[in-house]
Amino acid sequence: MPHSEKLLQRETLGKNRVFTHERWQVQLENGRTAEREIIRHPGGVGIVAVGENGRPLMVRQDRRGLGRGATGSYTQLPAPETGLELVCRLLL
Repeated sequence: MPHSEKLLQRETLGKNRVFTHERWQVQLENGRTAEREIIRHPGGVGIVAVGENGRPLMVRQDRRGLGRGATGSYTQLPAPETGLELVCRLLL
C-alpha cells in the first residue's frame, strides 16, 4: 500500500548548476512530522552497453562517500557524458 507525506515547509540549503539541496518538513500519515533532506536534479540519460554474455558492462569507481570502508569501491554503470565521443568510447 503506498504511503503519502504532506509537504509542510521547504528550505533551500544550497544550489549549484546541477543540484539543489533542500530540507523538507513533512507530515506523516500518523500526524507526526519528520525532516527529509533532498537532492534535486534535472535528470539524466545513460547508455547501457551489453557484453557478448548478455550482461551489462560496469566499471568500478572510487566512492568513499558511500561508506564502503577504506576502499570505497563501488560498481556502477559508466558515468554519464555527452556526445557521440562517449558512445564510441563506451561501445567500441
